[in-house]
Amino acid sequence: MAANIAKYFNGTEQLSYPYYESDRAKFPSVAIDPDNMPRLYKHGQYPVGTNAKGEKVIADRIIFYKKRPSKHKCDARCMNAKGTSCECSCGGANHGAGA
Repeated sequence: MAANIAKYFNGTEQLSYPYYESDRAKFPSVAIDPDNMPRLYKHGQYPVGTNAKGEKVIADRIIFYKKRPSKHKCDARCMNAKGTSCECSCGGANHGAGA
């Protein structure tokens, strides 16, 4: 069975160099969604990555992309998905973004 690849997103932008940060004070302007707490935040640490501008930002979604995806055309099922597993042609960028 092929392993999944974790991809970290802020909006539809995939973040580079993801890691977990425990210092919430570094990100005062970021609203934390309590519905995503169990999925995104573990033991008081926040998923962080670097955006295209080189800024450190908190990830608002983590998608587990299949190692060998079908790459089917992305549609409303992906945009409104509640789960964290994706194999669409969007590479996870649209997965759950409309929910």
